[in-house]
Amino acid sequence: MRHLASYVAAIRQRRSPMCIESMTRDALSWQEDGFKVTQETVTYRFTDGATIFCTTEQDSVPVDADICPECWITYEVVSDGHSDERITPARVTFNSTCREAFWLKYHAPSSDDLSDLTVSASAPWSAETRCDDADTTKENP
Repeated sequence: MRHLASYVAAIRQRRSPMCIESMTRDALSWQEDGFKVTQETVTYRFTDGATIFCTTEQDSVPVDADICPECWITYEVVSDGHSDERITPARVTFNSTCREAFWLKYHAPSSDDLSDLTVSASAPWSAETRCDDADTTKENP
């Protein structure tokens, strides 16, 4: 079994056995109840053939500095890649970057990943991924 957390760790620039081969990004924004809502969908293709969608939606509603702002983050396995082994869970959804960070800490591929976990509340999905062995990340237009 391959855990989705290994792929999310790579997406969030943590140590991971997974490497991103390419990514495509689509963004959309609109006004709702007087606030700007931004939705971003990123399709990550990994060197093992797996494909993961990450959709994030966040609004501009002001929050206290001590509160983790609400946003909606969904990871969905589109393809398990070249392996007969399934990636599980096939889908996971969070309502804040804090919950995502806790899940990632709990399911991190190794204990080494726990020490450098950080959360960016301002743009939690803006990180680009690196591989420990080689930089194979490239963004598609």
